[in-house]
Amino acid sequence: YSQCFLSKDLRDRCCCEALILGYGTNEATYLEDQLSVWMASDLPIYHWLHRSSVDLLNANYQHFLDNATRVVLDSAIDNHGYEALSCAQPGILSDLATARTARLRQSLGQFLAATPPLYLIQNLTEVTVSSQPTFKAEAQRLLAWQEDKLCRCDVKSESDRKSIEFRLIDLPEGAANILESKWIYEGETQLSWKLPDGSEVAWVRTASNGQSREHPLRADPFKPAKALSEALFF
Repeated sequence: YSQCFLSKDLRDRCCCEALILGYGTNEATYLEDQLSVWMASDLPIYHWLHRSSVDLLNANYQHFLDNATRVVLDSAIDNHGYEALSCAQPGILSDLATARTARLRQSLGQFLAATPPLYLIQNLTEVTVSSQPTFKAEAQRLLAWQEDKLCRCDVKSESDRKSIEFRLIDLPEGAANILESKWIYEGETQLSWKLPDGSEVAWVRTASNGQSREHPLRADPFKPAKALSEALFF
């Protein structure tokens, strides 16, 4: 348990943080009563879930989660289906696996923003993201991010997009790249990106009309503290 006072007067408002281990479900009422002593309703509340049962959370701790500003998880080590939480309002769940790839997503987004949305999805048939086993969670989130942005391109361009298949592919341990993605088009158009093992620079490759180019992109993963800040506040 820790307190961070917002002024020199110890009687003034403070931020409180508690780490509670070993509480059974039958103590939920007592726990709620104790927390209400020092937790003001106008302060933002953040939860970091780790290997918690969704059923138990829904049954006994919904009050805490309903009032949360953000609920953080890490799908790389804890894949417990938190999306099924009954309190999971849109945008409240935040995955550290997503936060760690923020730099790569920013760089890719800036690069792709130079292309009209219609051109990005025109004749696009398949999008794959491949990863080594230790980066599978990040690959899943990157695939979902690309799917979401391409669907938005479809709405923005008001086109009749063909069905695009989105797939995850496993790379063997020791492969040259830890993450890579391919956008497969009909015809000669190609777009792909890769993040080599041990590198903080990703490379995006485009090919069209018989010409091929490669572009470097900043892709250094966020360190744990910065990833947690990204997951909590952005």
